[in-house]
Amino acid sequence: MREEDLVRPFFSLLVTLLMVVAPVLPQQQPRMRNIRPGWNMFSKDQDVQLGKEAAAQVEREAPVLRDDVLNGYIARLGQRIAAEPEADKYPYTFKWVNDPNINAFALPGGPTFFN
Repeated sequence: MREEDLVRPFFSLLVTLLMVVAPVLPQQQPRMRNIRPGWNMFSKDQDVQLGKEAAAQVEREAPVLRDDVLNGYIARLGQRIAAEPEADKYPYTFKWVNDPNINAFALPGGPTFFN
């Protein structure tokens, strides 16, 4: 019997075995890291002040909607989101910007704008 006659069936068996066993091997799940709040070089008061200054600039440059119904809705929704323990130390505000693009952005210290 030639060596080639022995290798081919062995190789075929090995490939078949790998094709059957590989899909059922347990997949290793990536380990989830503890996600902690990020490092911030500013104090809470500095964040709030910076956010107030930036929000004033946004309101000077962008048309902020003065609609009580929309602002009430977004304020209630935003306060639910901001109810997290780490978030309660900032004075969040939520406002609509009259812009046809769908977007949102938050500034340091709590001001948040939606459009």
